[in-house]
Amino acid sequence: MNKEEMKIGFGLARIKTEQFATIETSYQDGKPANFSVSVNIKADTKAHIIAVLMKIVFEQEKIPFLVLEACCDFLIVKEDWEKLINPEGTSVEFPQGFIAHLAMLTVGTLRGILHTKTENTKFNKFLLPTINVTEIVKENVSFPLNQNL
Repeated sequence: MNKEEMKIGFGLARIKTEQFATIETSYQDGKPANFSVSVNIKADTKAHIIAVLMKIVFEQEKIPFLVLEACCDFLIVKEDWEKLINPEGTSVEFPQGFIAHLAMLTVGTLRGILHTKTENTKFNKFLLPTINVTEIVKENVSFPLNQNL
C-alpha cells in the first residue's frame, strides 16, 4: 500500500486563536469586500503533531477590516507516523490528500471561530465561503525529523 492510499489515524489535539481583530474604522458598509486565505503547515516530529495555521483577512480596497488567524494541532497515531518516515530515517512525508484534509478541517474550525467572535456585530454577515484546499495544498509535505513547532 502506498502512502496516498494509507489510512492515517489522527485526532484534534488543540485549537488556538492566534489573532482576531475587527477594524471598524476600515470598514465601509455597502462597499464590496474581498478575502484572502493563507496556510502554513508545521510539525513537531518528536510529539507527532501536524499544525495547520490558517489566516483569513477580509478587506475593502486592499484595507483589512477583519483578521482571523487560528491554528489546529493534529496528533498523528504513532504507528501511522512511523510508516511515513523515509527509508533513510531523516524525514517524515505526508500525502497531499491527507494534509488537504487537515486544512479542510481547519477551515471549518475558522468558520466557527469567525461566527462566534462576530456574533451580534455587523461583521457577522461575513462568512467564510467554501475553500478548495487542494488549490492551496498541491503536493506532499515532508518535515525533517527532530523538529519542534
